Amino acid sequence: MTPSIEETRAALQELPGLAALLPIALTTGPAPQNGTAHPAPASRIPIRLDVIQLLDMRNTRPERMEWADPDGHGVVPYLDGWVVDIADDLEATTPDPHPLPEPQLAAITAWLAERLTLIAGLPQWPDFADGVHRIRHATRQAVAHLANPTPAVIRCQCGTPFQHGDEHTWTCPTCQATRTIHAISLADAAHELAWPKRTLQRWAADRGWPYAYRDGIRVYDRSTIAAAVAAARLGLAARRRETCAPWRE
Repeated sequence: MTPSIEETRAALQELPGLAALLPIALTTGPAPQNGTAHPAPASRIPIRLDVIQLLDMRNTRPERMEWADPDGHGVVPYLDGWVVDIADDLEATTPDPHPLPEPQLAAITAWLAERLTLIAGLPQWPDFADGVHRIRHATRQAVAHLANPTPAVIRCQCGTPFQHGDEHTWTCPTCQATRTIHAISLADAAHELAWPKRTLQRWAADRGWPYAYRDGIRVYDRSTIAAAVAAARLGLAARRRETCAPWRE
């Protein structure tokens, strides 16, 4: 059954957040079931080829996107390929202009989401809607070990700050509720994620990241830090490409 307009809109809105975690998933998480893990030397971290494919920025699409297999393309070139095809078709069937968005995932998904009612009237709608859901599913699977459906909260629902227990569990001293969390210091996070400690300190202060103390040192939720670093890395890559979109050539 072809996904509905609202289901497709939800998938498009979810994709930028999922894709922001792909750079971290490149060297973390379980090996894919199809065995696409690069046999790196023992001194190096194995690279996940399924994530490399999702991050691929090369133009590998066919002449028309309805012929494209979503499983064989990077997230950005695949969706942008649909943008190019759909813009051409809409220019021919509607009186309004449809200028192409910036070649960045958030702009691409927003452009498509804004035009879903028009796209649903095109003959390629079933292929488009199915492709969006398939590439969303692949991205979800790639970052499933990183994506947290509910953001970590370091303050209990009763309003009391959690106290650090062991490495993964914090306990509320008032109601004894517990929350599973990966507590990490900014220094350890900077080393683990290869990101400047000063930048993490600035983000923690500017964004108001919640924290607790362990042995007199502030500790934060690792998923919060990892997501911020992944988004920053994705933004750096997008800025380097902002004047060049090779998949549109």
